[in-house]
Amino acid sequence: MTIKEFAELCGCNPQTLRYYDREGLLKPERVDRFSGYRHYAGEQALDFVRIRDLRKAGFSIGEIKELLDKDSESVCEAVDKKIKEIEALLERARAVRMSYAGDIRDMKKRIEEFTKQIEEAMRAYSPEEEFGVSAEKYEKIMNGLAEMLRALPEKAEEFAADIPEGADVDFNGMEEVDFSDKKADPMYADVLERHGWNRMKEVFEDIADLEDGAGYMICVDTVEKKGMGFSNTLLALLLERNEGKKLRLELYTEVSKDGQNHLLLRKRR
Repeated sequence: MTIKEFAELCGCNPQTLRYYDREGLLKPERVDRFSGYRHYAGEQALDFVRIRDLRKAGFSIGEIKELLDKDSESVCEAVDKKIKEIEALLERARAVRMSYAGDIRDMKKRIEEFTKQIEEAMRAYSPEEEFGVSAEKYEKIMNGLAEMLRALPEKAEEFAADIPEGADVDFNGMEEVDFSDKKADPMYADVLERHGWNRMKEVFEDIADLEDGAGYMICVDTVEKKGMGFSNTLLALLLERNEGKKLRLELYTEVSKDGQNHLLLRKRR
């Protein structure tokens, strides 16, 4: 029978059958080599029913492909398993519904604590020797940063959504994290390296001008441990130099293992 006739038999539209054909779920019995018309056998309606019902039950295309050649008992077992998965998902959704408001309040509080740490670190930091930045310019940087930080608690839902399920986020311990694996991230390519410098102002101009719309990772190994003041000043200066550009910047700092300062600039592929 033609695709139109088969669609009427199955109670669907021809577009659905064409989609199933493209996905390899339900191929026509034959395709006319000259006209390209699809022709189906009546017994293929049983395969259509199986596909339709499994789709209704929430099975993916890949899962359905694996079940098409299985017997009815195996299909029913798979449906029972899917029911348990959906029930578990519903339980997690109910738990989220109960805790959502509290989770957002907690995240806002943690963000406020984190931003306070940043502001305190910035106020206690003097960038003149490291960056060659005057007190007046640094005050401008801090004012701009403070304005940005004040907006962060209102984005608590975005922060919460980005945290993987089960993750334990500790803002207080961020500077203790080992970021060495970032230097081998295959999503980024090395574009510049500088070694053996003494102060960031010696190499800042090498990385200052960035490409609009690009994503960059900056890895800095320093002889002495640098705090938030150093990190945020570097980021603020880069954003100031590239004002108006859409950039994604990631900065990772570690204590050097060889007694020298190193800088690695990586660009997202």
